[in-house]
Amino acid sequence: ICQYGCKNGGECVAPNKCVCRSGFSGKDCSQPHCDPACQNGGECVKPYFCHCPPGTRGNFCEKCKFLNKNTK
Repeated sequence: ICQYGCKNGGECVAPNKCVCRSGFSGKDCSQPHCDPACQNGGECVKPYFCHCPPGTRGNFCEKCKFLNKNTK
């Protein structure tokens, strides 16, 4: 029995042991999982989706939002 249950469709397979569905991780499968991980200070807010800080963009915050064309 899993004391706190398994979230997001995870399955309790042993005492306090959840097997999480794709896109989730953590002891109770409550943490969204981004693979690859969010970059440049981005935060994984749902499976495979990062919330990017100002100045970054892309699925995993891997791109700069503002590029200076004179920069090499």
